[in-house]
Amino acid sequence: MNHQTSFTSLFFQYLDIAESVYAPQSVELATQEYLSLIDKLRTKVVASAEEKVDKIQILLDFFFTEAMFSQPDKHDRNLNSQLFSLLHVIQYRTGQQGLLSLVLADFSRALGFESDVLITPSPYLVRISVDDDAYVFIEPSTGYSYDWNEIEALYDVDSVNTEEKVEAIEVETDENILLNIITLYKAVLIAENKFIPAFKICESLLFDEPDNPYLRRERGYLLEQMECKPQALEDYRYFVEKCPDDPIAKMLKLQLDDFNMSQQIIH
Repeated sequence: MNHQTSFTSLFFQYLDIAESVYAPQSVELATQEYLSLIDKLRTKVVASAEEKVDKIQILLDFFFTEAMFSQPDKHDRNLNSQLFSLLHVIQYRTGQQGLLSLVLADFSRALGFESDVLITPSPYLVRISVDDDAYVFIEPSTGYSYDWNEIEALYDVDSVNTEEKVEAIEVETDENILLNIITLYKAVLIAENKFIPAFKICESLLFDEPDNPYLRRERGYLLEQMECKPQALEDYRYFVEKCPDDPIAKMLKLQLDDFNMSQQIIH
């Protein structure tokens, strides 16, 4: 599916990786909702604001009050993998903090701001550039705006000069942010024994990194759970060959040796 927007969309980059996990109808509905929300936001800004600070306030009011995006209660026993799915977050307006940060960053970008997602030592943050070296830092599940002293404390940079402080606030690339979030989604799917969608994500990641031994090992595990033993063993062999000193490789080698021995007995 070809996706075009006037800004660099994290939502569509996410779909480029994870679209195979979802039914086509789910992708279409979430895409329509995403584009509709952006149109509504842009209309509000055009009608009401010219100054950057006013646009940001409208953005936050829209995101948290009108669209009502929020993070679920951490103590809710019904927490599940859907809350780690970006399509679910778009349609139901609730989910894991990292996904909320993607949506908020996209909405900000749609208004013409340079916006990035930060993975701090504590929460995810969305950094919105207001001017040269002037930023707003928003926590995407509450709308809380961090001041510079709080950012310094998060990154433990209060003892260095201003220029070094700005450089110390490391901005992840879109690719790394998406990889982090999709990998977390895959892990939750595996924990829920949802091996087929987890396998699809793994396959998609391997498309870009076909020689990644750790992805090959994980695909092997998923294939084994789906009772595709020969294909799983092929991936396990690749991992053992490429990472012989890894403790898991040593365990897998024993498993492979046992399998080879059983095959010899059968023949």
